[in-house]
Amino acid sequence: MQNYIITNNKTFMANLLKSSIFDTFEAREVVLQTQVKHLIDGFNGVNEFIKWNYLRPTVYSLISKQHTLSYFKLVLSISKVNDLQHQFVTDDTCTFFLNITFKDNQINCTTGCAYKTFTLDKSAEQNWDKYIEKLFISNNFI
Repeated sequence: MQNYIITNNKTFMANLLKSSIFDTFEAREVVLQTQVKHLIDGFNGVNEFIKWNYLRPTVYSLISKQHTLSYFKLVLSISKVNDLQHQFVTDDTCTFFLNITFKDNQINCTTGCAYKTFTLDKSAEQNWDKYIEKLFISNNFI
């Protein structure tokens, strides 16, 4: 698990909400706090979560219509059918997460890995962390 503090909030949010960089990820949960709190559950009711590219326009619309965004949380994961996941999967791994939080004008991104069973081998999680770090560096987020 790694935590990354985004150095360029504007660039990161523009890419998150307007580009396809994260479109292959599943959106598990979205929380938006403006004058009211918006909760979006990404579960589609069929043992799957909706892809970020389908939910992104809705989230963008909610954010762009508000004057001040005080809190934002997005939980992304790799789709089970995503080719990207094959780089990280071991027999013990289940899901890889990227938690994005905006609070107090700071964006934090935390990686995570859920294992099916206890294991001492953390190589899959380390590879996931390296992948996210490369993604963030190549897009000038950190």
